[in-house]
Amino acid sequence: MVRPLARQKEARWDTRWRYLILDGYVDEPAALGVPPYISPQARSIAGGLVCGGAPRDRVGYLTVDQWRMSRGKDGGRLPSEGLEAVIILSGCVVPGKYLRGTPISRREVMELVSSLDAPLVVITGSAAGQNSGPGMEICQGDPGVMGEGISASGRVISSTRSIEQWNTHLKEGAFISSLHPDHPSPLICEIETSSGCPRFISGGCSFCMEPGRGPVRFREPDDIATELRELASRGVENVRIGGQSDLMSYLSSDVGRLEVPRPDPEAIRDLMTGVRSALHDGKGVKDAVKRGRRIGIDCGIIHTDNANPSVIAAYPETSLESLSVIAGECTSGSVLA
Repeated sequence: MVRPLARQKEARWDTRWRYLILDGYVDEPAALGVPPYISPQARSIAGGLVCGGAPRDRVGYLTVDQWRMSRGKDGGRLPSEGLEAVIILSGCVVPGKYLRGTPISRREVMELVSSLDAPLVVITGSAAGQNSGPGMEICQGDPGVMGEGISASGRVISSTRSIEQWNTHLKEGAFISSLHPDHPSPLICEIETSSGCPRFISGGCSFCMEPGRGPVRFREPDDIATELRELASRGVENVRIGGQSDLMSYLSSDVGRLEVPRPDPEAIRDLMTGVRSALHDGKGVKDAVKRGRRIGIDCGIIHTDNANPSVIAAYPETSLESLSVIAGECTSGSVLA
C-alpha cells in the first residue's frame, strides 16, 4: 500500500453541512474504525440521515483528530452555526495502540460539546454511556436508525435495526467514506457480515460484547456485494471483512443450534468472490491502477479478521476448504485472528 502521510489531512469545512458526524472512532471485538479504518457504524449514521431525508451534500464528516488539529486556530471551536445536529460516534471498548489516530476521551467529548452551537448534540456508539454528559442526548440503539430519526423528525430514536435497514443504511452511507481524511488511500473500509455471536446460546465470553447483541443475524452475500460496489464507486480501494465475531460460521445452518457450528464453504465462497469482484472491478481500484498502483500491494487490499479456532479444530476438513477459499480471494498480509 502507498506509504501514508505522517498524519491525517486537515479538515475542509463545507458551509452546506446541516448534519455533522464527528468520528471519535470504534474499536470493538468485532469491528474496527480507527484510521486508516472507517467503521460501518459511521457509514450507517450517514446512510440513516440520507434515508430520513437529508441530502448527501448536507451531511458532513470529521474525525476527532481533525478536530484536534483545529485547536489553536479557532480556539478549538467548530463552525457549528447552521448545523441542525452534531452526532459524536464513540465506540472504543477494547482500546489498543494505533498508528494514525487516537479515540476520543470523555474529557474531549465534554470540551467539544461545550463549544458547539448546534441545537441537537447526540453521542452514540458502544462507549456512549461512559463518555456522555451534560449538554447532549445519548443513543444506545442502532446508529443508523438514530440517524434516520434525526433527519426525519429531529428525534433521537434508540432501537434495533431490521436487516433491510442494516443493508440500506450501509449502502446509502457509502458516500461518507470519500470525506474521510485517508480517502482514497490508505483508507480501509471495515465490512460487516453479521452481528452477534454463535456462542450466544451459552452466554458467550465474559469479556466480549457481541453475545449481548442477541441471536446472530447475517447479511446475505448479494447485499454485501451491493454495498461494496457503492463504496468502490466512491473511490474506495481497500476493505477488511472484519465486522463479525466468527467468519468461519458465516451463514452456517448450525448457528443458533450449536455453540461451535460447522462452516459452510459455499456460503463463504459466495461472500468472498462477491467482495473481490465488486472491489477489483470498481472505480476505486481501476483508477488506482491507472495511476500505476498494483492490486494487492498498493490498492485492492482485501483482508479479514475474527474467527473462532474451536470451529477449525472441530471441523478440520470443511474448515480447510473454507480457509482455502478465504486465502484465495484475499490479498497478502491478511490475518484471521
